[in-house]
Amino acid sequence: MSIWQTGLTALAVALIAAAVLGAVKFLAPRAWSRWLSWRQQRTAKLQVRTAERERQQRERTRQDKIAAARAEGRIIPVSRRGQRPVEVTFSDDTRSYYFNGDMVAYQTAMNSGRYPPTRTFHVAPPRID
Repeated sequence: MSIWQTGLTALAVALIAAAVLGAVKFLAPRAWSRWLSWRQQRTAKLQVRTAERERQQRERTRQDKIAAARAEGRIIPVSRRGQRPVEVTFSDDTRSYYFNGDMVAYQTAMNSGRYPPTRTFHVAPPRID
């Protein structure tokens, strides 16, 4: 091989290496960002699925508790909502109202006639397990 052939070969190899490195430098950030985006979407989907499975499990457990309580003839609290008063629904579909120790609001509610006197209490509501 002559010096010219060696020089041209080295130049060709250098040009090919530069082209490959340029392509890698150009494409690598895009590939990395796509991979990160895919990973975030996958993580979000997995979290949604996990949360839905847990919610379904809690609902099944809740339904089983209600069914067991009805079979035994017990009445248990099944849901609650609100703050003043807290409305608690029991397994026999009755509702009670709890004012968490706020005697002024309790007395105002009792005097207004808006809440049933036998189902309204000034104490804290029962826990829902």
